[in-house]
Amino acid sequence: MTINILYFGLIAEAIQCTQEKLEVGKTTSIKEIKKLLINKYNVLEKLSYQIAVDQKLVNDHQIISKTSEIAILPPFAGG
Repeated sequence: MTINILYFGLIAEAIQCTQEKLEVGKTTSIKEIKKLLINKYNVLEKLSYQIAVDQKLVNDHQIISKTSEIAILPPFAGG
């Protein structure tokens, strides 16, 4: 299936991309997406980031669907 991934802030700057489509299997976890992205963008291995699915932060075991919105987010500053 094809999913849409959005990149924000320092992550988007580091990979020079704000959005892309990625081909993944029918039952894909966030952990698998991370592996694919690190293989494509080696710099991600050195950066801190969180992943949101449908505007909710998720863990590596979250399974995504083809309608899921995936966002790769830089670390948040609190205040």
